Amino acid sequence: MNGERYISNVFSLPQPFYHFNILAHTSQHLKPHSHNRYHVNLITSGSLKVITKDETLNLTEGNAYIMPPGVVHE
Repeated sequence: MNGERYISNVFSLPQPFYHFNILAHTSQHLKPHSHNRYHVNLITSGSLKVITKDETLNLTEGNAYIMPPGVVHE
């Protein structure tokens, strides 16, 4: 899975939510990608750099971000 470990997925969430994934990332970089729904991430440990064409976010434990649909990020 390219440095990603799948932990859990819950499908019984109310609208407008689709599903909830718990992942553990160990890779240093993910390829540019986008989602067809809002994408919410909570950083529970370590740090994460999120890069879009307009900005770079440097996030650490306890930070969260919401990525709108269609925004390419890595």
